[in-house]
Amino acid sequence: MEQIAAWRRERLGDGRLLNANRLLLAGFRDWLNGTADPTVRGDLMAIFEALQRNYGYRDYLLIDASGQVRLQSGAPSAVALEAEAQAALAEVRRSREPRLTELHTDTAYPYPHLSLVVPLFQGEVPAGALILVMDARQTLYPLLQTWPVPSATAEALLVRRDGDDVLFLNEVRHQPGSALQLRLPLTRTDLPPVQAMLGITGVVAGRDYRGEAVLAAVLPVPDSPWFLSAKMDRRELYAGVWREAILAGSGLLALLALAGALLALA
Repeated sequence: MEQIAAWRRERLGDGRLLNANRLLLAGFRDWLNGTADPTVRGDLMAIFEALQRNYGYRDYLLIDASGQVRLQSGAPSAVALEAEAQAALAEVRRSREPRLTELHTDTAYPYPHLSLVVPLFQGEVPAGALILVMDARQTLYPLLQTWPVPSATAEALLVRRDGDDVLFLNEVRHQPGSALQLRLPLTRTDLPPVQAMLGITGVVAGRDYRGEAVLAAVLPVPDSPWFLSAKMDRRELYAGVWREAILAGSGLLALLALAGALLALA
């Protein structure tokens, strides 16, 4: 959980650094106002490309006060502003703070992604925004793919509430192509992520999206609508090394060790 929370903080920190760089902001505003020196475009593109290389941003878009894309990388399909970005733009103009959009897909980026939206102001007047797009498959999801002990069934699931459902944000181990597609009703109170949304956190027992009995650690990701669930099938608990521990009379220790492993990942 801390890794995911730290990743979000770092991205918002990138936005605050950009927002606090007065020379950079002046270049943005001059470009948007049409008063920039001819070399400014090249300078801005060099800065953006450095962000892409060093911080893993997929694309960048410089937006003017009317919401039009004035400078961008990537394919022309990336020019049209998506609904998520439009909503984030409205929010950052009110808050004057960078914001991360939700994970989503759209026609321009038909894979899971999210964007960092950084507001640009000229005094008290909104001048535009910088949008930095991140491919979740390359930036966020790798943080969910490590496991502290060998396991055939363990996995980490990132979820959020979406209406009356729990929406799975990353691809689950046993259903390829499930990221942002798999959703289950909140009435499934046997699901560990649903239990977390009901305020039951820590190590819990329940059933997963396949209906398999699992032991899971579930925690909210701070300062986000996300929850992290790290789970393992209970049948695996009674097999292999876990079964040996139970037969040796140290079943409680084995359970505690597994709970610690789950919490370590979550």
